Amino acid sequence: MSIGKLGEQLARRAELDMLKSQCDGILAQMLDAHQKIEGVEALQAKALPLGDRLTALSGSASTDADGQFQGRPAGGRVIC
Repeated sequence: MSIGKLGEQLARRAELDMLKSQCDGILAQMLDAHQKIEGVEALQAKALPLGDRLTALSGSASTDADGQFQGRPAGGRVIC
């Protein structure tokens, strides 16, 4: 094997090693992003039901308030 071909092979080997290193870095970033997405999904699973409960509580609170104020005489004072 000639020295020129050996040099070319070494250059290709170095390029392949660099590409492998870059792929390993991308894989690490993908795994990190995947873990972050899973964390966001877990928080969403907790937050969405809370939103539904707040909506329901808000509806029942306004219904309760409407019922309280309907029984008050017009122009009457509220005594606490």
